Amino acid sequence: MVSKGYGMLLETYHYTEKWDKVLSSALDSKNTLLIVFASANIEHIRTPLLELSNIFKNSIIIGASTAGEIYMDELFEDSFVVAVMQFQNTRLRNSICTLISADNSYDDGVDIANDLLSSDLKGVFILSDGLNANGSKLTEGLSSVIPNNIPITGGLAGDAERFEQTWILVDNKPMTGFVCAVGLYGSYIHMLHSSLIESNLHLDAYKNEAILSLLIGCFSRSTAPKKENLEAILNLMPPKAQQIGFYSYGEISSLAWEKCDLDNQTMTLTLIWESKI
Repeated sequence: MVSKGYGMLLETYHYTEKWDKVLSSALDSKNTLLIVFASANIEHIRTPLLELSNIFKNSIIIGASTAGEIYMDELFEDSFVVAVMQFQNTRLRNSICTLISADNSYDDGVDIANDLLSSDLKGVFILSDGLNANGSKLTEGLSSVIPNNIPITGGLAGDAERFEQTWILVDNKPMTGFVCAVGLYGSYIHMLHSSLIESNLHLDAYKNEAILSLLIGCFSRSTAPKKENLEAILNLMPPKAQQIGFYSYGEISSLAWEKCDLDNQTMTLTLIWESKI
């Protein structure tokens, strides 16, 4: 069911052999953002990705391969999860995806940040190749340009235990060796960012909001028990919240008033919602 709050319309989907619910073309728009986390095996994702691209022709789609997909309170492998957010009063801007390497990661971070920076920028979501990038240099480059009070969140794509090939969606196609980012702009968009190890969330004020709970964990932690942890996190959320996430080769996170950094020791939580004020 589509979650409706004061602002954005939110729906999440899961694909294994088929979609868990019918894709809603009514959510497609130039102000719609899709976040995709899926199997690193490209053959496993061709069908859902094609169907998604055909339905959401006007939307921005950003995505990455994983070392495990999170959907609501469950952890999956070799599946396909997506969150669809149709914003009512928020502007989106997709930075041009670029090839990345360990040697140019800092410069790529600077270029992406300069491309997205604006007086009304409220947050950046970024996904990068998990094997070719220097994640620390990438985040260092981002934080050298973007002010510390603007959240930057995302992660490095995964490939389960194989460490052979990761992909990022570029023009709705899974491509290796790229980094992509999207900026969210305006007075109505909100991004709350936290480390779950240090989290002390107070969400009672947001019970009427449609909220996306976005979890990004480090692959080295993915062998720990998950069902109880994911269930507990979702239970902290307001009733209209929906949850997706992935296990990555590194989490990109900027906690409030701190510089963006690569964190491969914790799980990070990002909440995204749109309000009327």
